[in-house]
Amino acid sequence: MIGKAETVRINIWGSRGTLPRGGIPSVYGGNTPCITCTAKDGSLLVLDAGTGIYHLGRYIEETYAENYRMLMLFSHVHWDHIQGFPLFFPAYHPETHIIVHGGPPGGGTWENALRGQMREPYFPVPFSALKARISFTEWPKTEPLRSGPFMMFRSPTNHPGGGYAYRIDCEGRSMVYATDTEHPDKGIDHGLLTLASGADLLLYDSTFFPEEYPNHTGWGHSTWLHGCELAKQANVGKLILYHHDPSHDDAALQNMEAKARKHFIHATAAREGVLTFD
Repeated sequence: MIGKAETVRINIWGSRGTLPRGGIPSVYGGNTPCITCTAKDGSLLVLDAGTGIYHLGRYIEETYAENYRMLMLFSHVHWDHIQGFPLFFPAYHPETHIIVHGGPPGGGTWENALRGQMREPYFPVPFSALKARISFTEWPKTEPLRSGPFMMFRSPTNHPGGGYAYRIDCEGRSMVYATDTEHPDKGIDHGLLTLASGADLLLYDSTFFPEEYPNHTGWGHSTWLHGCELAKQANVGKLILYHHDPSHDDAALQNMEAKARKHFIHATAAREGVLTFD
C-alpha cells in the first residue's frame, strides 16, 4: 500500500534509459526506468527498478508507516532496469512484501538476475541481506494475470535478449508500458498494436531521433516517429515518449516533443513526477 488515491495514479520515478543523467539539472529528470501505478485503495504496482526506484523507496519510507505490499514487473534484465533494486530500502524491512510476477522471455528467472547484480565483486551487500518477503511467481499460461485491482497483459518486445511490454487495466483506466523495443523495418509491431489498442496512456521507447536511428539499428530501441504511428493506429489517448537517451539534453527533448506533436497532438516527452490521463 502507498496511500489511497481519488483515482488511478501513475508516477514516473525514472524517465531515462541506458545511464542516469547527472550534473546538469533537467526538467525531464535524470533517473533510469521506474514507473508506479497506484489504485484507489492504495494497491501498488511497480514497473522496472532502475535508479528511480531509490526515490520511490525513500518516498514510501518517509510518507507511510505501515506494512508495504507491492507487485513488481520487469521489462527485461539489462542493468538500467534493475540497477536501483539494491538500494530500494523497503526491501530491507521485514514488514515489506514484494511479489514479482513472471520471468525473462529468454529463460532464467528475475530472481537470478536480481541476486546476480548483488554478488561480489559487483555490490558489497548480498541479496540475503534483504529482509523483506520477496515472492517470485509464475505468469499463468493463460492470460491475462489478475492481482487485486490490476489486470495485466504482456507482449514480447524486439530487444537483444528479449523483453516484455505490459498493459495495465485498473478501475476503468489503461496504461501500456512499451520500453526497450525496436520497430519493424516496415509497418507496425502487431503485438504492441493489439496490446495498446484503445489505451489511455502509451509509454513508448523513443530513445532516438529518426535521423539517429540508422546508426543504431539492432540496438533494440525506437524513435518518436514510430511511437506516433503506433499511437495513431492503436487509437490511444496520450503518447509518452520514454527512455530518453542520456545524451539528449532538455533542448533536444523539447525539440522531440514539438516534432512528435505535429504527428500526434497528444504526445509528450516523459518527465519524472505524476502522469495525468487527461
